[in-house]
Amino acid sequence: MSCRITRAEKASMQMQTPRERQQATRGKKRYHSAPRGRLRQKHAVSAYNPAPRGRTRRMYAAKAYKFDPAFTLVEMMIVAAIVALLAAGTVPKFTGWLKSSRIDAAAGHMAGVLRRAHNVAAVTGKKHRVVLDLEGGAYSVEREGEEGDFEAAPDRMFRRVVLARGIVFKDVTFPSGDMLTTGKAAIEVFPKGFMDEILVHLADESGRERTVLVRGWLGRVKVLSGYRDWRTVEG
Repeated sequence: MSCRITRAEKASMQMQTPRERQQATRGKKRYHSAPRGRLRQKHAVSAYNPAPRGRTRRMYAAKAYKFDPAFTLVEMMIVAAIVALLAAGTVPKFTGWLKSSRIDAAAGHMAGVLRRAHNVAAVTGKKHRVVLDLEGGAYSVEREGEEGDFEAAPDRMFRRVVLARGIVFKDVTFPSGDMLTTGKAAIEVFPKGFMDEILVHLADESGRERTVLVRGWLGRVKVLSGYRDWRTVEG
């Protein structure tokens, strides 16, 4: 609060008593000073937003641009419903993709072991063989010893590998048409780059199948989707 007083009146008031000074300022128009700095920006005076006065000015300054960041119960329920709908559509697809990736990983790892055995046999000049345990769901690599018998290969990648849960050997098919579903099958790898031709079929509990194709005269290994026989492979 302040009064608008001229310089002449101010000079005369210095010679007056307090009572006379009060009577001299009575009836003068009083006004509120405009806010300064950041407060001025928050309280821009316009025709639609007149400047508040007195205590209202201070309350308005304290509550300016203040909002409640919390969510309402209705908003939270809507978000929860949207998340539930998205989860209901994506979880089954994700589960199917996960199972498919497991059998792809198993077939890819077996193909990698066969390629590794082919390269090691060519470098070392020693015969190797990949032994498939059809009933146990595992395979390992053996190397030919000095006396012609086979022993476990020292390479870490040639250690016994057990197929993931739910993945089994469905059968092993040879070019002659012979098929094995039980027991053990051996894929021989020769130092000169030749391998036994064979088709290894893997399957999981959901019915997905993969075929590991071994081309003996080329020494190539390939993973094919689905169950393939020699007619479809050669075609």
